[in-house]
Amino acid sequence: MKTKMIIIAIIALAGISLLTAFKQTAVPKQYLTLTVSTLSSKQFIVDENGNVDEKKFLSVVSNSDGCSQLTRSINNIASKGYKLSGTLMLTTNNNGNAIQYIFEKE
Repeated sequence: MKTKMIIIAIIALAGISLLTAFKQTAVPKQYLTLTVSTLSSKQFIVDENGNVDEKKFLSVVSNSDGCSQLTRSINNIASKGYKLSGTLMLTTNNNGNAIQYIFEKE
């Protein structure tokens, strides 16, 4: 009878250990934003730590050189482990627009 109780205790302990071994801890999501301003021809990258990287576009975003620079920025962000989560179109009072790309860290 005593050996049955020990076996049951060992099985219960093993079961609890298995349940806690596969429990995933919740990791807070981290985001990065890339904002492209058509009014100032600049891009602003804000990472999850609040660091801001501001770059002037070499040309207007609507032509091929500007699009190439934007694509390089997006590819650079993706290479750091971020995936595109959403986009926003922002309008200013000065007839300027801005597009914001929201990336989530994988």
